[in-house]
Amino acid sequence: MNHPEQLIFIVDLVENTRKKIIKNLDKYPEKWDGIELRWLIKEHFDQIIFDRNKHRNLKRYKNFENECIVNNLY
Repeated sequence: MNHPEQLIFIVDLVENTRKKIIKNLDKYPEKWDGIELRWLIKEHFDQIIFDRNKHRNLKRYKNFENECIVNNLY
């Protein structure tokens, strides 16, 4: 995937997740602050990613982790 394709993928993924999160905004308790909202956001993103533990042993995942460490990506 080239950089423009990567950008499109990232923007689409984040935007679609954002839409899902704010779709039910009127149902969120008003007492929720940044803590609960961060948990909610995390849960939404967890639903769209692979199970990390399932993929930790895969060579491709190990290569991904190495790239992130070497290039300070997270």
